[in-house]
Amino acid sequence: MESSGKVRTLKLLTTLENLPKKIASQAGPEPVHKLRTTIRRVESLLDTAGLARSGKSAKLLKQAARLRKRAGKVRDLDVQIAALKQVKVEAAARDRKRVMRALEKARAKQENKLLAELESARDHNFGKHVRRTREELLSAASARQSRPGFDPVAQALDGFAELARGRGALTETTLHDFRLRCKRLRYTAEMAGKTPAATAAIEQFTRIQDAAGEWHDWLTLTGTAEDKLGRSSSPLVSALRAITRSKFLEAVRVTTDAERNLLAQREGRARKAPRAEPAAPVEGPLRAVAGVS
Repeated sequence: MESSGKVRTLKLLTTLENLPKKIASQAGPEPVHKLRTTIRRVESLLDTAGLARSGKSAKLLKQAARLRKRAGKVRDLDVQIAALKQVKVEAAARDRKRVMRALEKARAKQENKLLAELESARDHNFGKHVRRTREELLSAASARQSRPGFDPVAQALDGFAELARGRGALTETTLHDFRLRCKRLRYTAEMAGKTPAATAAIEQFTRIQDAAGEWHDWLTLTGTAEDKLGRSSSPLVSALRAITRSKFLEAVRVTTDAERNLLAQREGRARKAPRAEPAAPVEGPLRAVAGVS
């Protein structure tokens, strides 16, 4: 196993083991987000290593999935609160305060549920399951290294090419799912460590993830405001709808460019190191976006 991969695995599992205690003392936005993303990365590692259904790892994954979902609910409210703070429409000040109070109340409720889930995980040997899974991952990764041809970057780029071929036009219905799939591919590319190829691919996956994620945060906030204030009468709702549409168009622009770069990177790697069984030809990048010229 390459030393960079070993260091990454050790760091991820150590982080996962320590985060519950850290969050129990201070469940702020950053550690909650860190818990969620760390679990996602560990899930990706286990899936790639073929350990997602094994006995030891399965116990951890079951606990981690519950924690990820709880952390996700808190994170969702954190990003809405952060977005709402950016709205500076004077006519919407009263509505803004009303929605903010509702978000903060919901956040406190979800934080308590997360803390209860963390306590339950600790009571059911969460740390022990993490340590056993760490041993399994390191062993599997060492075995994988002995197999020629394993390349996380190539795997991520091939997966993206397949995703790009099958997704069709990006719309407000499909963009979020596209982002989630790109996030998983980014985690696969991260397994290569800090190589130039991995860094280049991760940068493009991150651009898609960030731009589409920001749009989705505003979309979610708009839905919350509509539920609290009514769908059409509020100046705040009108302002949020306009911002959300702008964020969607920007996300599409960024995704178009990042997709082009990722497919070009894959093509360049194929020219330098042609494979015995070439992949199916990749169609061109984004061609049609609903409502966007």
